[in-house]
Amino acid sequence: MILSRAVAMLLALATTQAPDRYEVTGTIPVSLGPASRVLWVPADGNAGPGGCELSSPSTWRCHFPSGSRGVVVVAAGARLASFPIGIDDVGSPATIASWGRLVIVDSGGGTAEDLRDLHITAWKPERSTARQQTRRFRPIEDSAVQVMRLSNVAFWLTGEPVDHDASVLIESHAFGAKRLATLAIASDTPDVPFYTALTIPISIVGRVEDRSSQNVEDADVEIFEPLTIADPRDRPAGQEPMLIRRAKTRSSADGSFVFEGLEIGPWQVVATHPSWGRGTAPVIVAGEPLVIRLKPPARVTGRVLQRGLPVLDARIRFVPDTAAWMASLDPRNHLVEDSYSGMDGRFSLALPPERAGTVQIIGPDGVSRRLALPVIGGDEIALGDISLPRPIRAFVRVSDPLPCDVFATGPLGTLGLTIVRATRSATVYEFALPEPGTWALNAACGGLAYSIDPPVIAVAPGAAEPTYHAHVVRPAPDQ
Repeated sequence: MILSRAVAMLLALATTQAPDRYEVTGTIPVSLGPASRVLWVPADGNAGPGGCELSSPSTWRCHFPSGSRGVVVVAAGARLASFPIGIDDVGSPATIASWGRLVIVDSGGGTAEDLRDLHITAWKPERSTARQQTRRFRPIEDSAVQVMRLSNVAFWLTGEPVDHDASVLIESHAFGAKRLATLAIASDTPDVPFYTALTIPISIVGRVEDRSSQNVEDADVEIFEPLTIADPRDRPAGQEPMLIRRAKTRSSADGSFVFEGLEIGPWQVVATHPSWGRGTAPVIVAGEPLVIRLKPPARVTGRVLQRGLPVLDARIRFVPDTAAWMASLDPRNHLVEDSYSGMDGRFSLALPPERAGTVQIIGPDGVSRRLALPVIGGDEIALGDISLPRPIRAFVRVSDPLPCDVFATGPLGTLGLTIVRATRSATVYEFALPEPGTWALNAACGGLAYSIDPPVIAVAPGAAEPTYHAHVVRPAPDQ
C-alpha cells in the first residue's frame, strides 16, 4: 500500500506485515483528550478484514488489506479525530470534529462516466436575528461541515453541532440532485454507513407572461423546496410552509425558463419583474410546462420639486416599516427596485406586496424627505408635487482640539440610514443633514474610532441651525 504524503507525515510508523496486509501506527492528537476507542471505516462500507486498537494512551494501531481506502477514527468522549488512509489529495490529514459518518451513494448502475463529477456540498439556511418570523430562506454554505471524497461513491463527512435545518446536496450531471438532512447523517455512530440512492433527473420548464399573456423577458425566476426534509403532511393545517431556494434563473426573450437536474418535488416557482410584477406556481408533479402570470404591482406616482423647479434624477425608494420588516414572513415582500425622477421631476415607483412603510425621495444633493403610505390603497397612489427642503445645517462644538473626523448616522429608528461627514473649522463641526430626526455621532481620530458625548443629537423639523456641545471620549490606555 502507498500512503499519501500527508498521511505519512502524520503517522508514527507504517510497516508491511505480509504481502497482502499492512499495519499503520498513528499518534493521537493531544487536543483530542484521552481516547476511548479507535475504528477502521473502509470506503466500501464493508467491515471485512482489518481492525484497529489503542496501542497506548497516545498511539493507535490498525491493520487492513493492501490497497485499502478509508478513514481511521479515534473517539474521545463527544469528539473524534479522522485520519484518511490511501487518499492522495487530502490537504489536512487529520480532522477533529463532533461527529463523522461515511456516506455511500447508490448510483443505480451508473457508469464510471456518470460518476466522474459526483460531489457533495453542505448548506444551511441564512437566518436573520432581526427577522425571526421569516419562512422563506436563501441557502448559504455550511462551513461547519467538511466533506472528504474517498471514492466515486463514498464520502466521509465530519462536522460540528448541526443546524436542525442544514442539509447536504449530492449532485452529478447524470442524476437528479439529492438533498439530505445533515442531522440525519450526523445522528448515528461513525461505524454505521449512511446509504442513499440517486434517481433519474427531472426538469421543470415554464414561461412567464404579463396579465395580457405577453412574454416577459428578464424576470427573476426562483425555485423553492420545503426547508424541512420531511413529509409535508406533518405541517399544521393553515400554517405557511417554510421554504428554501434551490436555484434561480432569468426568463428568456420568449419568457421561457428551465430548471434541470432536480429530484421529485414538491416545489414552488416564483417569478418577479420590477415592472410587470410577481407570480407564483406550485409544482407537485413535474409534467406540463408552467405558465406564471405576473400580477402587476401597485404604484406610487408624484413630481419632485426643489425651490419650485423639477428635480432630475432624484432617487425614489420604498423603505419598509421597521416593525413590519422584523415580523416579515418573506423579506422579498417588502423590497422593490428604486426609481428615479425624469426631466420633468415625475416618477413612478412600483410598490411591494407588503406596503407598510414610507417612500423616501433623495435629491442629487443628498437631501431627502419621507412620506408615509396608506397600508391599504388602490393600484395607484398619487402623491402630487413633493418639495425637497434644503439641508439642515447643524453644528457640533467639541471641547477637545483633536484632529478628528466626525460623522452623524441617522435618522435612528428607521431603515435606510445615511452617514454624513462634517466639515471642520477649529473645534466646530458643521453638518448638512438631509432630514430631521435623531442622529448618532462618532469620530475617527488618527485611524482609531472614538465615541462622542453625548452620543446622539435630536434635530427637530424646521430647526434653524442648531448648535450642540460635546466632547470626544478618549479610549482607555489599554484599548
